Amino acid sequence: MLVRTGDVPDELWTGRDLGGYLITATQGWCIATPWCSPSPTEVEAGVMWADRKEIEAYHVAESNTVTATAIPEPLNLDGPESVAPGQPATMNVQTWGGLRLRHPQIIAIDTADVEWRWFPGDTAAVRNPVISGQRLACTGKECTFTPGAAGGRMSVATWVEGAYVEASEIVRVQHQQLQFTCDQDRLERGATLNCSAAAVPSGTLDSIRWEFRDDAGNTVRDSSGAASWTGEMVVSGKIAVAARLNGSPVADDTVIVVRARGWPLINVVAADSGNGHLPAAPTRYGQLADTHAPYPMQPYVTARVSRGPNAGMWYLKDPIQTVTANVHISAGFRPGSAFYAQQHSGTDPATGDPFCARWQVAAVERGAREHEGLVPSALTSHVEVYQQWFRTNAPQDFMEAVTGRDEEFTSDWTFSDKLTHEYILKVADPAFQDPDQKHTTDNPPGLVAFPVVPCRLRF
Repeated sequence: MLVRTGDVPDELWTGRDLGGYLITATQGWCIATPWCSPSPTEVEAGVMWADRKEIEAYHVAESNTVTATAIPEPLNLDGPESVAPGQPATMNVQTWGGLRLRHPQIIAIDTADVEWRWFPGDTAAVRNPVISGQRLACTGKECTFTPGAAGGRMSVATWVEGAYVEASEIVRVQHQQLQFTCDQDRLERGATLNCSAAAVPSGTLDSIRWEFRDDAGNTVRDSSGAASWTGEMVVSGKIAVAARLNGSPVADDTVIVVRARGWPLINVVAADSGNGHLPAAPTRYGQLADTHAPYPMQPYVTARVSRGPNAGMWYLKDPIQTVTANVHISAGFRPGSAFYAQQHSGTDPATGDPFCARWQVAAVERGAREHEGLVPSALTSHVEVYQQWFRTNAPQDFMEAVTGRDEEFTSDWTFSDKLTHEYILKVADPAFQDPDQKHTTDNPPGLVAFPVVPCRLRF
């Protein structure tokens, strides 16, 4: 009986053409041949090579077990994929015998010579029919030769169990050259970049010099001779390396792109800063309360790059989480102040509007706090206008991209000073100039400014 053992694909037993197979008898001594009669119970097995040349099928006696092992091809050529210029290459070939079912003691292995041919320059995936092969002196299953400068294809051919088969492998010549690599070409600001230079496949690389140039033309150079350049990246630019390979000059370069870090929205909060700069004796409604443009109240978390392509550069390491809008409310609203003492009820002879009594001053103060944004209100406050401006204009993206170089700064002008200057120029001033902030006037509070109580303060 023919027994399937091991991982034998169905295609082997149906005879479909999926490649060559090695079949050996592993038990018993009688496989049907002209001099051995099989038993009445018998099964026929057949396989095919990739070239569709059928291998003979035999009837197998019931007392035998047959093992089938799949192989890729009946001829295997092995050797180096590449060699250095002028270096020899050794290749060897293995032929698979026993491709027919036969008695295990009489499996025949062809002993015919192997023909070795070298096709110089033929390194394409598909053999170039125009290139002529050169027959080498090798005749056995191993051949040592020296490829030319262009490399090529080694081809072998021999007889295996009555079939003429061949195989080929490409051998490339690896010329010495500068290998310049960086572990990434796009990275977030503050991430570390690692670049290296080496001679491949071998050689002496010395006098190594590095240079980084950003889009503004600023440069960083390193002539230490180190074979690697590593450091945090702050700005985009081109990295170039120059060296001498076995005494000859070589160079290469690459562009590195630095991306923004995608910081979160800056939170705007209001702070009651008391009377502040407001006059002790206000003469108009605009002197009773005001709100300053939001500013960062905590120190900036900055970092300086100490090595690599961006050495000597500064950047904002951590996001600005919160900015504070300082709100000032006049002390004149408080009992005991001269302004509070001059308030009393009556009618404005010019407009006919009622004046506020002292008991109504507290309600006017609450209206001022709502108007500025210290307490909730159904109306839009100054602080809410700032919050909307920050949501719309995303100043966190601008601040994330602010950088500086050592040569810009002194003991009197630091990177933190530059950050403050840029914040005022690109964030605070534009936010303050938002047209929606212009909703405070000196009109009576009962009409526009503090619409809480229908009365007018005396100035």
